[in-house]
Parts: sequence; structure tokens; C-alpha cells
Amino acid sequence: MLTREVIMEIRVLARQGLGIREISRELGLSRNTVRKYLRSCAEQDRAPRSGRTQKLDPFKVYLHDRVRAAHPAWLPATALLIEIRAMGYDGGLTRLRVYLRSLKSIKAPEPLVRFETDPGQQMQVDWIVFRRGKLPLSAFVATLGYIATQMGIRTRFISAADLVIALAAASRQDRLAEFLKRNISQPRLLIIDEVGYLPLARDDANLFFQVIAKRYEKGSVIMTSNLPFGQWDQTFAGDQTLTAALLDRLLHHSHVLQIKGESYRLKDKRKAGVIRSRASESADQQLEIHA
Repeated sequence: MLTREVIMEIRVLARQGLGIREISRELGLSRNTVRKYLRSCAEQDRAPRSGRTQKLDPFKVYLHDRVRAAHPAWLPATALLIEIRAMGYDGGLTRLRVYLRSLKSIKAPEPLVRFETDPGQQMQVDWIVFRRGKLPLSAFVATLGYIATQMGIRTRFISAADLVIALAAASRQDRLAEFLKRNISQPRLLIIDEVGYLPLARDDANLFFQVIAKRYEKGSVIMTSNLPFGQWDQTFAGDQTLTAALLDRLLHHSHVLQIKGESYRLKDKRKAGVIRSRASESADQQLEIHA
């Protein structure tokens, strides 16, 4: 910020007829700085003297309160003119419009005070209720992946079923190592959705284990499942040894979020009267974040 003496020098040189470039060179300031202070001085010169009473002054508090109360809607100057004329204002519409223009900067207070931290220190969750489709869990995970890509983090999102299909195809074509390197090891964040929705054959379970082994302590993994960990062996061909080894790697550095509640499909059916009883078809959704 410039001192009062420097600002005065800028004004004096400008009144002597020097341009912005000459003043900038004379005082060793940037042109943008000189331009900013000259503009500020010009606005001060144009401003009405504080000691001089304006016709609108007695009504400014009323106008300010009316504008604030109507925010975010905007009251037309013609409507406000009728109101203050009934209160004794005898000035013109132009003067009123100029004052109202200065009030357009009034903003409603933010319902939430936002602040930013470095990546990885905080997480924002926007919960979206779908009337069709999956539980909000999928939207939650997709949001995490979207934010990661915004932060420049290379991210891959894939369902467990699609991942197993791709792994099996790469294995048949003798390029499994290449697939694991390019699609599994390279992304900094790997998101695997819908683990446990379909049971895997033994060969597919072994391929899935290789994915987790490749990522262990080398890259972050987010997984979603509709099954508690105690039932994961049902997904992995009933192989309790493989499942235990897989969970050992996943849970070592993980944060587990458990979301309880029934499917939104069932809620819609119940609302429509198709399902009468609240019976039993609620599921616990697990979101695992493995770093």
C-alpha cells in the first residue's frame, strides 16, 4: 500500500499533465498501480461532499432496509420512488437509481462458512437422494473420485464386475502383467464399486486378489460393498484363506464408513404401495477407503 505522500505525488504529476507511463517511470511504480490510484482519486473528487445534505439522505436508511429485506429479489426504483414520495421525497428518479446501484453489493450472509485446506486434510460430502437407481453411496464415491481428479490426482473408477471381466480377458491374452501395470498400478486412486454384488469364480477371485496386492501400500483404494466383512468369503469363491489375506491388506490402513438403511428402490416401491411391509430387505452399505 502506498504512503499518503506518494499518492499525493501521483496526483500532482497527473495535474501537471504527465501520463500514466511518465508517472510510473518517475516514481518507479507499475502502470497498474498508478492507474488504480488515479482512478481512486477521481472517484473521490466526484463524490458528494459529506457536509452537504442531499435530498435523498433522510430516506437512505429506509431504502437500505427495504433492499436488504427483499434480497435476493430486486425492487425496481420506480416502486421505491412511489414509497418515498409518499414519505416526503421531492427529488428525481435518477438520483434514486444512482443510490440503489450502490446497494446492489449487499449480499445475504452465507449459510455455511467455507474454508480450504491442503488435499487430504478434509473431505466434503454432498448427499444426493435419488428417486431411481442405486443408494446414495455410489454418488458419494463418484464425488470423491471427481474431487480427486480436480486436485490433479489420476483416478480410475470401475465396478468389480467390469474389473474382473477385464482381468480375465487380459489373462487369456497373456498380457495380465501389462494390464496390472497400466490400469492398476499407475492411478494414484483406484475406486472399485459394487464388491460383493456378484459372486466370483475361484480364478476370478485370484485375479481380484492380485489387484489388491498390487495396490497394497502403494496407492489409495476406495471400495464399496453391500456385505459385511464377515460375508466376503461368499463373494470370493468361498475361499476363506484368500479372503482373509485380502482383508488383511485392505484393513491395514483403512477407514471404514458404514451406511445403514434400505435401498431407495424399496423405498420407492413402498411409497407406490407395491411393497406393504417394511420387512427385511434393508442392507448395510460399507464404504472402505484404503490408503
